Amino acid sequence: MFNEMKQQDKAYVLRETIRCFSELKKIGNDIPATPALEDNLRLSHCNNKDLARVVFSCSDREGLMSEIAESIKVVKANALRAEIVIVGGRTKCALLAQGVNSNEGLVRLKKSLKSETSSER
Repeated sequence: MFNEMKQQDKAYVLRETIRCFSELKKIGNDIPATPALEDNLRLSHCNNKDLARVVFSCSDREGLMSEIAESIKVVKANALRAEIVIVGGRTKCALLAQGVNSNEGLVRLKKSLKSETSSER
């Protein structure tokens, strides 16, 4: 975020930081807190077209988050923030991935994550 800024004065940096924080907070408030009983995976672009919101529920297992991280790396994206809830053997995760630049990138990310979040593994 800060590398892309044209101006570097304190007021501008503070304004951009507050704007980004508000956007992330709004995204977080839209996500239910408990895992669903069925496996699901939802992806969407945020207001910033470089960010993708990923929300999934699946059975919890050892190494799940490592596999998710590898799937994100495969599409050359980075996880910025993740919120994870584990209840009764189910995992719910909401994360923001940076570097998903187009609908094609979103489709690639979904294909990469689909195998990791399905119970048929």
